[in-house]
Amino acid sequence: REIRRLADQTAIATLEIEKMVQEMLSSVSTGVMEMDKFTQDVGTNASHIQDISEQISRIISQVQSLGPQFETVTTGMATQAQSAQQICAAMAQLNDSSQQTAESVKDTNQAISQLGSVARELRSEVANFRVAV
Repeated sequence: REIRRLADQTAIATLEIEKMVQEMLSSVSTGVMEMDKFTQDVGTNASHIQDISEQISRIISQVQSLGPQFETVTTGMATQAQSAQQICAAMAQLNDSSQQTAESVKDTNQAISQLGSVARELRSEVANFRVAV
């Protein structure tokens, strides 16, 4: 009887051990599956990081190529500013010339007016002289 009881206890203990081993194997299997998934995720993310790195490299290259273009634009703007200053100076000279012309026209009008007055006086004086024919 004692042997039978010990045999039953051994059988129960063996089943419990087997159950624990099965649970451990299941846990290990789940862990391995999770590690495989993690490894795949890391690989995918590494690929994405590589793509992003290449895109950033292209962007940096394009930004660096813009430097000479900005210099060209800056040079063009400086040339335009210089041209605008020359135009401004030419406009000032034109304004001065226009004022001088206006003064000359005014002086000419005064001279014409004076000539008209002198001509009227001369006519008046000539009218006083009559030559007999």
